[in-house]
Amino acid sequence: MSPIKRADLTGLPPALVVTAGHDPMRDEGELYGARLRDAGVPATVSRYEGAGHGFVQHFSWIPEYHRVFEETAAFLGRR
Repeated sequence: MSPIKRADLTGLPPALVVTAGHDPMRDEGELYGARLRDAGVPATVSRYEGAGHGFVQHFSWIPEYHRVFEETAAFLGRR
C-alpha cells in the first residue's frame, strides 16, 4: 500500500513524515508530506540530514538520531 498514490489525500489523519538525507526515497517521502499539507492534512516533515535509509532501526545508538524517538513520542502524545 502506498498512500502517496491516492489522488485525494483529504481526510487522512495528521502525519509525521520522517526522512533521511541520504535515503533514495527521501524526495518521495517529502513530496507525500507536501501533498498532505496541500490537502489540508496537518503534516510535519522532518529530515535527518546525515542519515541513510533504515537509520531509525539500525542507528538508534547515534546521539543525533535519538531525537527521532523523542519527536515521534511528542507527535503521538499530541494525538
